[in-house]
Amino acid sequence: MISADRDIPLAASVEANVSYDTGSTLWKLTYPDLGISSSDQDWDVAVAGFHDYFVFLCDNYLTKEGDLSDEEKEVKELLDTLTGGE
Repeated sequence: MISADRDIPLAASVEANVSYDTGSTLWKLTYPDLGISSSDQDWDVAVAGFHDYFVFLCDNYLTKEGDLSDEEKEVKELLDTLTGGE
């Protein structure tokens, strides 16, 4: 994943579930295990939103230490797996 501030190398692919609603002409990308959901009528905007949310999670969870809730631990462990413990 490439962001304006840095690159986040991936150890595993991040495969988004992609759908398109013809009625609303809306693209939707989701990654339920991380709670990521991004949608827009413009494909590029939907992809950028997905990417930005992933980077946000990495920035906020991979550096987090100490007393984590069970959900926070799960998110951090999955991100560690995807990024190779970046």
